[in-house]
Formats: sequence, structure tokens, C-alpha cells
Amino acid sequence: ISMPAFLSLIAIALFATEPQVKAKLVTPHFTIHITELCEDDIACDRVDFELVDHSGKITRLRGKRLVVLCNDGVTPCHPYGYEFYDRHIRYFVGDDGEFSETLNRKKLIDEQGEWQRE
Repeated sequence: ISMPAFLSLIAIALFATEPQVKAKLVTPHFTIHITELCEDDIACDRVDFELVDHSGKITRLRGKRLVVLCNDGVTPCHPYGYEFYDRHIRYFVGDDGEFSETLNRKKLIDEQGEWQRE
């Protein structure tokens, strides 16, 4: 096999092992784009978050998938949302469409939205 063909196969393999699950949550005041960058990992710790407010301001962060543990206290059973931090601000995006922004345990924003596939 030639070197260019070999490098092409490696590139294909790298991209094939990095599937991206994309979704969009639309709330009354925000559009949130979520991109999971893990392969078949229920507890993905590489999730991209893009928050767009209605003025067009964009906030981009990297966070993780939140999961409930099974009865053994170790095995991840099912996901329930995502968590992202920007210094002391915690952003939570729930599988049920909840979006909240919390600063030092005080909720600044709490909205409900609709999920859309991207």
C-alpha cells in the first residue's frame, strides 16, 4: 500500500471513531447547541456547548454528560443532562429540556425548552 493511501486510511479511521451526536435546545430566550464528542460512552466527558442568546451573543464551553449510577454505585445507568462551567457559573442542560444558569448556588436563569435534532 502506498504512503498516501495508508495516510488516507488512518484519517478515515480517526474520523470514523469520533462520532458526533448533535442536538439543539430552543428555549424562550436561548438556543443551545450540544455536540457529544465521545464514542458510545454514556458518561461522555467531552461535550461541546454553544449558547446563543437572542442578541446573538455566543458562549462556548466544554463540559460533560451527567449520568445516574446503577445500584452498584459505579456503573453508569442512564444519562439525565449535561454540565458546563464558566468560572463560577454552572450551566445545566437537562434531557427533559430544562436549561439553568447558576452562580454560587443561586439560579439566575431557569427555562424550559424543546429539543431538536441537528
